[in-house]
Amino acid sequence: MTLLPLHVLLVLGNKLCFADDILIFTDGSLHSIQGVLQILDEFKALSGLSISVEKSSFFSAGLSKAEIQETATYSGIPTGSFPIRYLGLPLNTKKLSIANCEPLLHQIKSKINAWTTKYLSFAGRQVLISTVIAGITNFWSGAFILPKECINLIDKMCNAFLWKGTLEGKYVARVAWDKVTLPKKNGGLGLRNLALWNKTSTIKLLWLLLFKTDPIWVAWIQDNVIKDESIWEIKPRQSHTWLFKRLLAERKTILQWIRLTPGDGTNIKFWLDPWTKFGQLISFIGTNGPRQTGISISSIVADHWINGAWSFRPARSQQMEDLLTYLTLISLADEPSELQWIINGRVQSSFSSSTIYLSFFDHAPTVPWFPLIWLKKGIPKHCSLTWLMQLNRSPTRDRLISWGLQTDPLCLTLSCPLRDPTSTSTSPSSPGKRLSMRSGGSVTNDFIGEDTNHRIVFALRSTGSSRTRYHLCDLT
Repeated sequence: MTLLPLHVLLVLGNKLCFADDILIFTDGSLHSIQGVLQILDEFKALSGLSISVEKSSFFSAGLSKAEIQETATYSGIPTGSFPIRYLGLPLNTKKLSIANCEPLLHQIKSKINAWTTKYLSFAGRQVLISTVIAGITNFWSGAFILPKECINLIDKMCNAFLWKGTLEGKYVARVAWDKVTLPKKNGGLGLRNLALWNKTSTIKLLWLLLFKTDPIWVAWIQDNVIKDESIWEIKPRQSHTWLFKRLLAERKTILQWIRLTPGDGTNIKFWLDPWTKFGQLISFIGTNGPRQTGISISSIVADHWINGAWSFRPARSQQMEDLLTYLTLISLADEPSELQWIINGRVQSSFSSSTIYLSFFDHAPTVPWFPLIWLKKGIPKHCSLTWLMQLNRSPTRDRLISWGLQTDPLCLTLSCPLRDPTSTSTSPSSPGKRLSMRSGGSVTNDFIGEDTNHRIVFALRSTGSSRTRYHLCDLT
């Protein structure tokens, strides 16, 4: 690989040109490099622009020292070594290390240190983490799979900044970071879970490999790594890079959004391709499937479609019975197979990172109080404080009393007795909670519900130009 700076913006169509830098890839042979240099000489003759040899470098991977020396001598371009930084990212032939991530960590730390000199509320710090810090990490995770150690360090810095506003000294997190990074509808603060976002970015790379042929790296992997094999049957090899092995490891995750219509079945592997709703049949039926059914592991789907009907042995397992029942709804057609990307039951032509990321939280229960707190026009500061109150993580008077501290036992808002924080019972005369609404000096009480366990202290709702402030007190 040769890094050749040109003092002009060249549009070559390969998307490897930025400002006055251009990356040119070769197969490493002397013949290939001769061809590249010849083209650059022709460009010089036409435009009068030539490469700056002293600012250029030749980087190699998989070449012997003799081949590297021969190339450097012929081209006159000095030899460089990995890793190097390009567009702010480290280029390396090996797995990304924590040392390679030092520029990312330093950038985040610099941002946070600059913010600590300003007076920021809890909500303000939350916004900065969800926008600026998320944008920085998104740029890196879109290109690399970040090491776990790097993710943990970033999470620690964000956690410290959120709760204390600085990275110096000790801090106490009122809510665990795993809870903070849950979506708002699941009871969290909606900050990004970097580990799951990193996983989402990996899935996007696999999606590009399956559905897009335009990127150069996709075409290179198809021609030099996958070759004549299917992406679903290829196994990790020692010659594969660590990144490609990680992509292969995410195949099982991506199967839930993949549908492969069999078409005429001539290029669909029966056991290895995900052409049914059960995914790969070798995983659904088991590794003993080929022996039990008499269907070869290399068999194609078209081999079992005879005279317009499926032809199989009688089922010998419940999984095979389910498969035969499902196949009664499927028939082959005189058309090529098609790989489809299905999200929420609909075929999609593009990849949505946010949709895939949020799907990892589908198993988490939805809290009933989140629409009361996260109001569409609510003030962020008030919404965040209400969230803390709802989780009972603020040092309110009832909590101070439970800790044995001397404090006034009356509600600060309505001067009514505070609820015993250790009590979970509700009196028959007042089976629920009442909402005290103050608007323009008047006070009204509205009943909230019988079986709710909400502990909302206040929320803020904006309606047009007027604002209505709600106070919720437990009158039991």
